[in-house]
Amino acid sequence: MADSHGLKNIMEDLVFEKLEEIMTKLASCQCENCKMDSAAYALNHLPPKYVVSDRGELISRTQYMDKGQYEMDVTMAVINGVSKVMEHPRHDD
Repeated sequence: MADSHGLKNIMEDLVFEKLEEIMTKLASCQCENCKMDSAAYALNHLPPKYVVSDRGELISRTQYMDKGQYEMDVTMAVINGVSKVMEHPRHDD
């Protein structure tokens, strides 16, 4: 496995890992538009966390897991994003 995979914002992965769980709990629409809009909202309200290697990603994810505040921040941003999209979805019912 190569150590470099280019520039990557691991916050995207963290948001998408929480997204389905939150959407299910809030009984929101899970169409692709609503998923992407919710993720975009959350990511726009979180600081980016860029890495350039697999090792950097592993270290950053470990630090994220060790700090409950990061997980809470991601969870709250996703909840807020899903709630906003539920109020104003970009599709017809």
